[in-house]
Amino acid sequence: MKLKDEVELCCLQCSKTFKVIYKRKETAKYCSRRCMGLSKQKNTYNWAGDNLQKICLGCKKEFFVRPKESERAYCSRECVDEFVRKGERVKRTMSLCKNCSKELFVTSGVKQFCNKECQKHFGNKQKTQLFCQNSLCKKSFLVSDCFLHKKFCCVACKNHCAKTPTITFAVHNCENELCAKTFNTSTNSKSRKKYCSQSCFLQMLHASCKPGLTWYSYTKKNGEVIQVQGGYELALASFWDNNNIAFQTHKGCFDYVDDENVQHRYYPDFVRTIDSNEVYYDTKNSFLKGKTQLKISQVMKCNPTLTLIILDEIDLTNLGVQLPKSKIERVNLCAQNK
Repeated sequence: MKLKDEVELCCLQCSKTFKVIYKRKETAKYCSRRCMGLSKQKNTYNWAGDNLQKICLGCKKEFFVRPKESERAYCSRECVDEFVRKGERVKRTMSLCKNCSKELFVTSGVKQFCNKECQKHFGNKQKTQLFCQNSLCKKSFLVSDCFLHKKFCCVACKNHCAKTPTITFAVHNCENELCAKTFNTSTNSKSRKKYCSQSCFLQMLHASCKPGLTWYSYTKKNGEVIQVQGGYELALASFWDNNNIAFQTHKGCFDYVDDENVQHRYYPDFVRTIDSNEVYYDTKNSFLKGKTQLKISQVMKCNPTLTLIILDEIDLTNLGVQLPKSKIERVNLCAQNK
């Protein structure tokens, strides 16, 4: 027999015969949708077909149940609630609301409050009042005992204080043994300040300079002791001092940015005041003068008002400066005014 051939079946609802194709022989049960709907209605509560007829113990009305629900005694949930409310099946116990002391009748479990408002109000009484540590807020808020460490009322206040940290200061001693002064420095900075001033920093730098960078203590005619680095600085300082030309060493610094947008500082060797204008001098040999040409141009670009003169050995000779050729000559220059 082919799958499209028809076969006769008996409807389970009206017992009439109907035809279906062969492949639906095992699944077809009803002759129409109406019979299928009537058959499914037999399993509902209000169907009076083969179900059992009972009398509700609450409202005394008739209702029908399926055979497997033969022990059911009430027609609806409302009748069950009314029966329980009267206390005919469950024994009720009386208690008092913890918030308003109103009488409560409990049928099962433990009931502590008469409604949600009382429960919320009682919970707020057990909490501790704190104040927001955000200086722009300072609102009060309630927390339970396990959240007494909370400092802010909301996430917005917490994020605001995290973006603007409080600056605190601490007292430190200058690490220059000849100074040992106390000064205040910020504890929020990444690197702690070690010296109270730039002069203390330069003095310690001279005392612990790298090998090959010789620092000399030169005494002027007026008795002032200055620090100079290398023979060129020593010779120029001696020349100006002998010719009664006023100058200062290692005064001031200038910020500049290189091609990689990294910020640096440039420290000139000498400074002179000419016609109420400060002129800075730096001594370098011809090799370093060419090597640092890019750095000097970056310094001048970032400081357009700066007047900086770079002197090499040829420039110093043209000025009449006698450059020391040995270490002995440099030591003699340092000791000529002592």
